[in-house]
Amino acid sequence: GICKIFKFGKKRREIEEDCAMDPTCVLCNQCFHKSIHKDHRYRMHTSAGGSGCCDCGDAEAWKSGYACDIHSANDTDATPVSLPPDVERRCSIVFTAILKYAITVLLHDESDDMPSDIFQMPLPPSYVATLYNDEVHTYQEVIRQLQLAIRCTELEASQIAGIVDRMGRARIEVGDMNKCFKAQKIIQKRNSESPHIPIRGAKPLTIKILHTTLFEHQELAIKLLQWLNTFISSSNAVNLLFGKIVMGNNIHFETSYLEMLLHSDTQLWKALTLTYCISFSILGSYELKQQFSILYIKHYAKIQQDFMQDDHLHSVSITSMSVQLLTSNSLSRYLMIEHNCLAEILSTFCNAIKDNINPVATRDGRTLQLRLHDLSRMEYMLIDVRYILSQVPDASSWSDDLSKAFLRGFDEYLSLLSKLEGMESTKRATGRHIEYEPNWEYSVRVYITLCTIAPLMLQWCTSSPEILKETTKRTINVLYESFHSNLNSLRSFVVVDGIDYEIVDYNVSSELVSLIYPLSRLLAGLMSSGSRYNHESINELLPNDREQVLPILLMEHCVRALVLASQVTASMWKFNGYYIVNQVHYYKIGRCRSQAYDKDILMLQFRTVIYYFKGERYHKGIADVTSTDNVRHEILHYLYVNPKAHSEITKFLSTSQEDATEVDIDDVLSTIASYRKPGLTGRGVYELKPEYYEQYNPFFYHYSASDHSKAEERHKKLKTENENRHQSPPTLPKLTKPFTSLKRILQSSLLHKMQLTILTRCCEESQKNWIDPLLHPTLYLIAMAFGEIENSYREGWIDLESELKYYVGIMSKIEILQNETAASDFSKLINWIVSTHRKFVSFTTGSDSVTNVASEATGKSRFEEAKKARARLAAQQRAKIMAQMSAMQKNFLQQNASILETMQTDPIIDPEPSETIMGSEEINEIVAIGSSRSSCQSVTERVSCILCQEDEQIKLTNRAMVLTGLSHRSVTASRLDRKIDAKLEFNPLWSDNAVSIGVHTGSCGHAMHSSCWQSYFVATVERQQVRRFNIRGSISINVTKGEYLCPLCEGLCNGAIPILPPLPYFTKSENVINYPKWLEKLRLHTQNELANISKYIAANGDEPSISPLDLLGRKLSPELNQLGYQLPDTIVEAVTAFSQSVYTSGLLAKPNVEDERILYTLWSTCAYSIDAAVNYLSFRSKSIEEGLTPRQISSMSALLRATVAYTSIGSIKYETWKSLHQKILNVAIACNDREFVPSVLTLDPFHLLVKLCFTFQKLSDSPGMVAFGTDPVMHHYCLKTTFLLKITQILMALSINDMDEYEDGTDDNAALLTEYWRSLRTEKELITLPRPSPTALYHKFDYKEAKLEFYTHVDPEEFSHLLRYLNLPVKLSTIIDLSNHEISELIRRWCRLEKPTIPIRELSQSRSLINLPRNYGALICGTANYSCNNAKGSSSSSPAMCLICGKLICAQNYCCQGTIGMDKVGSITSHIHNCGAGVGILLIVRECRIILRFGQNRGCFYSPPYLDEHGETDEGLRRGNPLYLDDERYNKLQNMWLFHEVSGEVVRNMEHNSRHAAYIDWTNM
Repeated sequence: GICKIFKFGKKRREIEEDCAMDPTCVLCNQCFHKSIHKDHRYRMHTSAGGSGCCDCGDAEAWKSGYACDIHSANDTDATPVSLPPDVERRCSIVFTAILKYAITVLLHDESDDMPSDIFQMPLPPSYVATLYNDEVHTYQEVIRQLQLAIRCTELEASQIAGIVDRMGRARIEVGDMNKCFKAQKIIQKRNSESPHIPIRGAKPLTIKILHTTLFEHQELAIKLLQWLNTFISSSNAVNLLFGKIVMGNNIHFETSYLEMLLHSDTQLWKALTLTYCISFSILGSYELKQQFSILYIKHYAKIQQDFMQDDHLHSVSITSMSVQLLTSNSLSRYLMIEHNCLAEILSTFCNAIKDNINPVATRDGRTLQLRLHDLSRMEYMLIDVRYILSQVPDASSWSDDLSKAFLRGFDEYLSLLSKLEGMESTKRATGRHIEYEPNWEYSVRVYITLCTIAPLMLQWCTSSPEILKETTKRTINVLYESFHSNLNSLRSFVVVDGIDYEIVDYNVSSELVSLIYPLSRLLAGLMSSGSRYNHESINELLPNDREQVLPILLMEHCVRALVLASQVTASMWKFNGYYIVNQVHYYKIGRCRSQAYDKDILMLQFRTVIYYFKGERYHKGIADVTSTDNVRHEILHYLYVNPKAHSEITKFLSTSQEDATEVDIDDVLSTIASYRKPGLTGRGVYELKPEYYEQYNPFFYHYSASDHSKAEERHKKLKTENENRHQSPPTLPKLTKPFTSLKRILQSSLLHKMQLTILTRCCEESQKNWIDPLLHPTLYLIAMAFGEIENSYREGWIDLESELKYYVGIMSKIEILQNETAASDFSKLINWIVSTHRKFVSFTTGSDSVTNVASEATGKSRFEEAKKARARLAAQQRAKIMAQMSAMQKNFLQQNASILETMQTDPIIDPEPSETIMGSEEINEIVAIGSSRSSCQSVTERVSCILCQEDEQIKLTNRAMVLTGLSHRSVTASRLDRKIDAKLEFNPLWSDNAVSIGVHTGSCGHAMHSSCWQSYFVATVERQQVRRFNIRGSISINVTKGEYLCPLCEGLCNGAIPILPPLPYFTKSENVINYPKWLEKLRLHTQNELANISKYIAANGDEPSISPLDLLGRKLSPELNQLGYQLPDTIVEAVTAFSQSVYTSGLLAKPNVEDERILYTLWSTCAYSIDAAVNYLSFRSKSIEEGLTPRQISSMSALLRATVAYTSIGSIKYETWKSLHQKILNVAIACNDREFVPSVLTLDPFHLLVKLCFTFQKLSDSPGMVAFGTDPVMHHYCLKTTFLLKITQILMALSINDMDEYEDGTDDNAALLTEYWRSLRTEKELITLPRPSPTALYHKFDYKEAKLEFYTHVDPEEFSHLLRYLNLPVKLSTIIDLSNHEISELIRRWCRLEKPTIPIRELSQSRSLINLPRNYGALICGTANYSCNNAKGSSSSSPAMCLICGKLICAQNYCCQGTIGMDKVGSITSHIHNCGAGVGILLIVRECRIILRFGQNRGCFYSPPYLDEHGETDEGLRRGNPLYLDDERYNKLQNMWLFHEVSGEVVRNMEHNSRHAAYIDWTNM
């Protein structure tokens, strides 16, 4: 029985055919994991919904394991259940009432009244204009027409369009008749003016005007049917009762309810899909299913006719039920025998297509799309035929009734093929190109559709010897009747070398010719199958009354098609355009090949004399081979061209081999190929093993021209690598008895004459300098003939001496070629032919073979001597050229001796990427900050401009250099928990402890001169102004925002970071005040300045004078004048331009050089960029040397230097001076808690450290002087302050229970921290925090030059070195000195501020991408029940998972739109704006596709990290192989996110795929 109906997006497993009866047998995910098939090979797909059922429990669907553990238990325990009579009576009344009411209301045609038997009261004059769904018009078309018709907003129109798409219809206007008619008229007029509608093959938008009462009753009927569908699924007995009522007769209508619905299927809409209404009630019972299938076949022609005139999808049509009815073996055989279903379906298809068949190709223009639309509907009929024929009977299963039924269907099949024979014939154009090319798509599409059932029909015909004979006879009769009259008039005779030949006088190059000859190809397949029944000759299958005309009749159409293909390949039909070229492509290479080109060759192997008809024997029935041999032969030649992926191999076999479905391709690959795993990109491939190279056939008939060229190139390469390997042709398989005479083709006198003519031409004096292209095929044919002669001689079938007499003249010419250097490419093949011939001669004469070997060696030696002579001449030429170059070099040295001596005296400076080289101190003794900072030696930096290729030394006096840079908002360093849905707001002045959002500035590391960059940017602007008119859709860069592409790596950039020399700093450390004294001076200075600011505001007087801040007394130092330097104008311009790019990108503001936030944004981006880099290093557990490239280090160094330079440009303004005191210094030391400033406990200590350092520089430096603020002692004291702040933040988040672990500790630092924590708790309950998690005790101390972990994951010795490097004490008591009044007062001031909004304990680790499950099936199951919030509970067709936060988003364009500012955007665009600050990485779950997004209108598709067992991705889940997470690829995606490389990947993809990206509306996605 039935398990369940698949809903949209549910995962289903398709079991391989070793367990399933046919490819349509599937299991739901639940049944799959409870069945024996979970360890078998399977394919995974998501359901389209509504047209499929789980086949668990259906014994006819499976060869083994037909039921899972759940349903097998139900089968053993279940007993027939019947309803109590009273319940059955009441259910029957309810079911009948609902069905009668629903059918009456839903199928009512009148728009201005109600059915008289339901509603008889007068109706008010109120109407509804209802828009119905179709599958032709796009969202944008519907939205535009709705806006014009009902004057609604775009948002309202998109909501209506979404309802129409989901439900099938929606009301668009309510009012009187005139109002509704006006809306209908506007929309219909717009449709009539749209020229593309007829081309698409669909009607205009359907607008119906219904009475409001009727509309509401129809909505009520929908609700009742939905309730009924849910109710009947609760019990098998109720289900069976409902099915009987639906199928049975009733007193209300002339036919059954189901029959009425069958005839009215196209009148319904999506919310009323008939599939949902009847599946549970009918498919669960075999008897009801049989009755329904009889009714379905009875009305099949009417159902299909309605479907072809409709424009709805197949999945919402009653025709989609065919897969449930016709794939059951017993039911399909019953329908074929008793109700002639095979003949009925083929007859319906034949009647439908006959009006669209053109005997001669014509240019039908706009009607082509109509024909293709009709054909796309008719194709489902042939799919139904495939369902019926999917299970081929064996010889013992045939009965008289089955034979008669099949032959009736076969006659209809022959009738169809006879109508298609010679379809759309054409003539060769000469003189000039045809004016209009005929359309070729329709005929090719018809033949491709026919190819889906041709192999199955052939298998049925050949499964029984009686059926084979009868079908062959009928096929020949039809072919004879349709072609005999024309053939007799074309028959004639010619004499060649005294031999009479009967020919058909038909000139392909001047007469009508076609590639569509399905009758002849069917006959070829039938005749080739005679050998499996031990027919001694093909003639046993042929009728005796037509022997005179039969040989020509069999081959004529096939010869025409092959000649046509050859002429097109030879460019004889170039004036016919691409019409015939495309047809030949599908004929020889495309999806028609197995049923067209291969069948023509198969037919001509009976009677013809062409090379590959002799050499290509790998076909069952012609040679003694199996299906595995055929597939191995195909794969071998396919892999010989180059290594291929598994998907490429299976796709190739699907178009070239009928036997591919019968063979385990993986077993064949494991035998002849070796697997090579994929890297971070690409896919796994299979390489042919070397031992199979000798089986390569250079004239393999399935090679295209490009494949043949590639194979020849590889063959030459392998021939060079293996000099001693013979070039003999591969051994051919043994022919079957009916085809034994095929060997005699090589003995044809006409063939020998052709070979001798070609060889003679190649031996002529005038032809010795070039190779005839026919030489290689000729030699290969001769070699094949010698191989056949040798095999026949060993078997004793031939007289060797009589065979060799035909080759006397041929061998004399070959021996001449053996000594010609022009034929050296074929020397090994020639030597093999000569040696084999001499061996044959020795067999006939009995002479010794040593002479033959010596002659062969002599021939080889001649070739070797010629080869050595050519090599000797080449060596002499090289020596002559080298001597000339040496003389020129000596002459140059003599003429420029003085210049060279000057160059040798200059010191050579080795450029280093770092700015300084440490002194003689040991690595563990280096100190980076403070008064004891280690001495450094400056190193001159040199960089090369990527535009002008000139090297430049980094000096203020030289030309300014810049790095390409990109500044944008980022959340990679955010420590905000993903579950916290907080709005991202960027404040350049303060960064909270979660660092929820920031501005990242990075660079690809490519340097340019500032002037070169400016010229390049101007050229980019000019180019984009022209380009935007030539490219449809979004472009990758926006020059109005300063964006451009890096000239070298094509990465996205929006600024240029100036490259400055190393910054000066103070080195003297005498007379430096201590840290508490510094805190005191800073507090007093801040309090005084805040008081002065208050006085100024109260007095509203003139701006007070501002003097540089000097807390350390450096102003009087003579070193100051030596350290400071003035920035030149070019550097100032570059720094100012860079600051504007950071300002506009970070604050999303327009350029404004007067805004003081420019300064704060630069400080913030410095802190955030370093924070993001350390976040990556921490995530990967790497050091700076291991994790960061020199380019990344140089870009951060340039960023810091540029920020220091901008901080020193110009004199400080009063507003900036006031903000720095009120909002930086006041916050850091909390000296004035009455001001409205954030609590220092809510701020990130590192970001505060950076801004403190820059604040002191801004307050200390003189205008334009970069010296005073770069004081290492000042920076050291700032570090101590923020380090103390970090400890305070952590301890204030701990409770009493968390500190119990420290009570018994002996560590001094632990004891100090415990005491410090107690002192914080005594501050009269200053902060109340919830109990933290246990891991809060081991929270990280963050100093962003390195990550510190407190007592965890850090080697104590390494921790000690790190503290010394930062000049911090190992003993915390020197910093947390509670006895010092200044330090203790600072802590008290911090604690008196308001409590943090996000405590430290609630912060997570820095944000990385989410963890994905190993098995992709688990991911699909986890998202199967996701429903769109705006779709009223219906499942989303395309949920996307954000890999940054893990949230599921509806990826459908219009149902879940959001807004960004004043712009309406799609749900994905809206989400990445709030989640990733405009950067997003998303996984489309049901397509296994990664989307990278950057900004509102930029995006690209990216390879997913899930691979199958063959190392390939499966985007779109087309192949359905099980997918598993590849850690290396996901790590690459992680690195792209953490390194801020998403923007570069997106832009490069859009640039390289601009034509594809132009059709994607990223904004509305």
